[in-house]
Amino acid sequence: MGTMRSTPIRGIYERNGAKIIDKVVDGVRVYENCGPVSLKFAEQVLSKKTAAVLEGRYFPEKQIRSLTVTAALNTYWSDKLQHLASAKNARYLLSRIDQMLGPIPLKNLTIAHVEKYKRDRAGQKTRYGTPIKPRTIQAELDQLNLALNWMRKNRYILANPIAGFEKVEQSRPKKIHLDEGREDGNEWQRLYNAAGDDLKPVIVTLYETGMRPSEVFQMRWGWIDFIRRVIRIPAEAEKTRDGRTVPVSEKLYALLCSLPQTGGLVFPSPAGEGRRGSIKKAFDGAVRRSGLTGRGITPYALRRTRLTIWDAKDPAAAMAAGDHTQSSTHYDHYVTITDDRLLRLVG
Repeated sequence: MGTMRSTPIRGIYERNGAKIIDKVVDGVRVYENCGPVSLKFAEQVLSKKTAAVLEGRYFPEKQIRSLTVTAALNTYWSDKLQHLASAKNARYLLSRIDQMLGPIPLKNLTIAHVEKYKRDRAGQKTRYGTPIKPRTIQAELDQLNLALNWMRKNRYILANPIAGFEKVEQSRPKKIHLDEGREDGNEWQRLYNAAGDDLKPVIVTLYETGMRPSEVFQMRWGWIDFIRRVIRIPAEAEKTRDGRTVPVSEKLYALLCSLPQTGGLVFPSPAGEGRRGSIKKAFDGAVRRSGLTGRGITPYALRRTRLTIWDAKDPAAAMAAGDHTQSSTHYDHYVTITDDRLLRLVG
């Protein structure tokens, strides 16, 4: 039988070299074997668990055994996720997990559930009727993995039941550009000429800035610095919630100066701020009239084209202007190294 001695902190004692927490807080017993840690660390664990009990967030062992995926995700949201800049996007991804895996007790969750989730999600469609992309499914499962790792680290659960699950197999994304990523080529001219008068200013802005369509339709006159000739996109309008600066070309500067400056949205729309109900229909019509059908050209082709052009001039600046923090995203999904750029290596 091991020796036992008390420590100076009430509710913590030592047994066989391990620090044991055993204390009743507000009618709830808090017990944990912390292992051979320092007294200061054990005191921090006790303080954290005491606060969790008082805030109704503590899961004693009996509750852990019945904890569901939904309860785990709710705890992750309230204690961690909602305070992050990426909270909105992460919560959207986790909502799909909750819909399909939510009722399952964590003690029963296995990698087999993850594999079934992959298959079921791959068989679903987006609201536009297109298949769910593998990278979307992977992003959802990555968020679940992050949540369970956080739960384990903070001792809500003893282990992550899906640790080590295999990544979703993803084919290399097809990067669709105009003019193979060259400036003002024939394809861009054909698309521009085929666009209606209402669409022309929008697609020029998309083409010249590489901004996301949602950012363009949220753009306000107050974002534009006509003196420095830049557009300052605020964090709340961005996908990554960081905020960034985009340069304004001579062509775009002339266009913006020609538009009526109301002080509100640059491109107001009946569909509401940040949305353009007619953009897809109008853009598809311009693609059809230009004779570029069958290529899969969407407004994002303009973004990829611009980032490819800029990357050839300054890769770091292109990533910053494109709101890309990882080079893998920048090069795997957006930028193409053109033949012209490769030939520069040999003069």
